Amino acid sequence: MQNAPVSQRPVVLRPGGTWATPCLTLLWIAWVVVPAAVALEGLQLVVTFLGDSATDAEQAHARSLFVRAAVLAVVIPVVGLVVGLATRRRGNAIASGVAVALSGLVALVVAVAAAAAVPEEVPPREPTGCQEHSGGDSDCPGG
Repeated sequence: MQNAPVSQRPVVLRPGGTWATPCLTLLWIAWVVVPAAVALEGLQLVVTFLGDSATDAEQAHARSLFVRAAVLAVVIPVVGLVVGLATRRRGNAIASGVAVALSGLVALVVAVAAAAAVPEEVPPREPTGCQEHSGGDSDCPGG
């Protein structure tokens, strides 16, 4: 194995590996930023101003974004846990395990809340304007 060319040497995952530190750093940053960004996008759909209210479609889309954020909050630290275990970084593996547990609890709460918030039946939308029809009396105001 000592005379083997560089391209044929096996890849060894060691605690001092050069790729592990940037990868783990990016995973920790992603764990904080990505689920928060997706959740803020969902929050933008349901928070309204000037007396407007969110439509049923907007609320449904926001619920799906909240569930996606919760899933991402669990998946990203799972990847960090796998990388931490593969590189034998005990501190990162423990921290990632705690992050998975915390995110799992939050994801469970979000999933239960999203399931409880789904309306059983979407009410039909009433017409928003008046349309005159030929050949009959007009029900429109002023005509």
